[in-house]
Amino acid sequence: MVKIEAEFVSQIKGNDHIAGRTRIVKIGNKSFHLEQDVIDSDTHEVKSRCLSVMVLYDLERQQTIPLPDEWRKAITDYEGLENSVQ
Repeated sequence: MVKIEAEFVSQIKGNDHIAGRTRIVKIGNKSFHLEQDVIDSDTHEVKSRCLSVMVLYDLERQQTIPLPDEWRKAITDYEGLENSVQ
């Protein structure tokens, strides 16, 4: 993870029914962007939102690496994104 932004929109109380929702909203050559929401399951109100950038990294070589084609295809098929670098 190279970047994370969090926004706390509304207080979560002890009796709230909450759920998490994650989706990939952008794919680059070596990274992808996640949007994550915590929502109230009953009202669908967004309680918090997180945006983060994930980068593929080779720990042995200490450098970023390209997103494998099979990952890109799986992500674009699942998320309904265009199969192109954004």
